[in-house]
Formats: sequence, C-alpha cells, structure tokens
Amino acid sequence: MSNGIPKEAKKSNYYSYGILLTFFYTLLYANDVVLYKVVSIYGFHVSAASLIFPGTYLIIDIITEVYGYELAKQLIWQSTIFNVIFAILVGTLIQLPSPSDWILASAFNSVFLNIITISIIHAGAAPLSYFVNAFLLSKWKIITHGKYFWFRSINSSLLGEVIFSIIMSLFIWNGHTISFIVEMVISTYLSKFIWAIIGGLIASFIVLKIKEKENIDVFDYSINFNPFSTAKKL
Repeated sequence: MSNGIPKEAKKSNYYSYGILLTFFYTLLYANDVVLYKVVSIYGFHVSAASLIFPGTYLIIDIITEVYGYELAKQLIWQSTIFNVIFAILVGTLIQLPSPSDWILASAFNSVFLNIITISIIHAGAAPLSYFVNAFLLSKWKIITHGKYFWFRSINSSLLGEVIFSIIMSLFIWNGHTISFIVEMVISTYLSKFIWAIIGGLIASFIVLKIKEKENIDVFDYSINFNPFSTAKKL
C-alpha cells in the first residue's frame, strides 16, 4: 500500500464514487430548500434539513475511508463553492418581477429570501465541520489499522456535526427566543446522533462492498491534511 492512493486503486473505475457524489449533492441542495421547514416530532421542534443533512457526513466518511482524504477534501471545497453558486442563482431569480396575480410570489420570498446569506454562513461552518470529521476518521483509521469503521464514523461525525449545528442554529434562528434556539440545537443534534448510529451501520456495509468490488482501501500515510494545501503528499 503506497502513500495516499494505493497502486491497487488504479484498477478501480470509481463507479461508486460517482454515485456517492451525486447523492451528496442531492442531499445538499435538498437541505437548502427545506432549511426553514420546522418539523414537530413528539413535541420537539427540529429543522427538516437536519433530518437529511447528516447523510452528507456519512458520504464524506465513506469517501474518506475508501478513496482517501484527498478526494474527500476535493468534494468538501467543490460542494462549498457550488452550494454558494446555487444560492446566488436562486436568490437572484426570486428577485425578478412576478405577475401581479401570481399568489406564490410571497411564499417564495419568505422561504428563499435569505438563501444567499445562509449559504455564506454555511460556507464557513460546513467545511470546518467536514474537515474535522474527515481528519479524525482518516487518522483513527491509521491508528486502528483500518478497523472499527462504524465506531470511528460515529465519533468523527458527531464531533464535526456539533460544530456545524451550533454555528448554523445561532444564525438561522437568530431573533427567536433563547429557549427556542437551545431547543433547536439540542433536537437538531439529537437527530444527527440517531443518524450517526443507524447510518453508520449502513455506511459500514457500503464501505465493505465498495472495497471488495473496486479493490481499493486507501490509508492516508504521509498525506498533508492542511485543508488549504494543494500538495497531495508530504
């Protein structure tokens, strides 16, 4: 096994990576659309986005585990840029004049009016939490010799997500009462905790199958973990 991507990885057609990438962006953009949708579950209020967004951490985990930190880093930065572009497109288009008799104009404005601002905040919070997640998962993989993916995925994801949850909740729900914000932070993180436990099992199965099918299992030896570095190896 060589540093970064092993020689065996060259045999892989990266078919699974393409599917993971598509699913990641699907979850990311769906998250933007339902961000302000508040769901009540057994008396707890939670953003509908928090019911799907944790899936992006699991995908980052799978990509980091199978293909390595470098590909995960590329996805993190690219998704951040494209998410801002998506927000700018939507935020600009909803400002275009609508027919006076079109009753949905105010609804669109209510839901998407702050999408550009939120995407900028997201562009700070998401990469930070994603990189914490990917870094820990990769480092722990080396320490554990590639074992205990489920345990590593749960803990790295939860540590990354707590950063994201606190930052985003403080900005998204700014103007609400402190008790509401605290409730949203707690309930949001609780949903992500459940996601990490259950989703980690599913991710473990997916990781196993991809490694077997594509004959690839990257260990990030001597990789530069600096998120801003363009060098692949030290």
